[in-house]
Amino acid sequence: MPKVSILDWFLRRPRYYRQFGRVARDALIRRISATARENSEGASRAAAQRWCASRAVDTDEAVRLVTSRSGHQSIRQTHEQVLQTAEKAAQELDARVPALAAHSGPLGGAGNVEILYQLAEHLRATRAIETGVAYGWSSLALLLSLANRENGRLVSTDMPYLIPVAERYVGAVVPQQLRAMWTLIDQPDREGLPRALETLPEFDLCHYDSDKSHSGRLWAYPLLWDGLRPGGVFVSDDIGDNTAFEEFCVAVGREPSVVIYPSGEKYTGVIVK
Repeated sequence: MPKVSILDWFLRRPRYYRQFGRVARDALIRRISATARENSEGASRAAAQRWCASRAVDTDEAVRLVTSRSGHQSIRQTHEQVLQTAEKAAQELDARVPALAAHSGPLGGAGNVEILYQLAEHLRATRAIETGVAYGWSSLALLLSLANRENGRLVSTDMPYLIPVAERYVGAVVPQQLRAMWTLIDQPDREGLPRALETLPEFDLCHYDSDKSHSGRLWAYPLLWDGLRPGGVFVSDDIGDNTAFEEFCVAVGREPSVVIYPSGEKYTGVIVK
């Protein structure tokens, strides 16, 4: 977005003023130390990509490694009609609001929904937290599993894309019948995650897909880890962006599974507590 449009977006939304301060501060820092920062970020990404590639397995193998079982039914086999309806809704939304598609990619940035569904099923999860929603693909995967058990609950945080219409389409692919189990907090991580953890202090599974910066991850990861129950599963998307996930694995002394996206372009990290 043009800088003037970004400023206007924030000025119209007082609840995001703190986030605007952080965005402005980070922009100033990048301007002051642009070359050094770009070199550092480039090196971190290259190291992360090498680390991920050396460990990467596909989704089926990751499920086997984490759950010690194979031959599971896929989310599409179990919920074909729901996924078809969601895909149709996302395609129509992409066509109707091109600005959203430009930010989120085809089908609203659908991540590896299979791994989330299988892990939630393995844990027989009843409580989950996620950061980052967009169209709601990860939310849908988690809710479809949580719906299989009584008192299932998902708490999500999301900072909408900085375009005027984005807020009304957060979670657009989640059907109405699943929303009774879902609490959506429309705040960036620094405000939203503490609120989510107050709402759900302990949980079976967490999925991180929000602030992808190195510092943002290392701020949020420990908070989520502390709330995760023993035996619970920690999932983080896009771990090839920088070395934060690798560093966190070392800090908590856990060996991760690294899952390559079906597209072959990105990586998801999984740790069992």
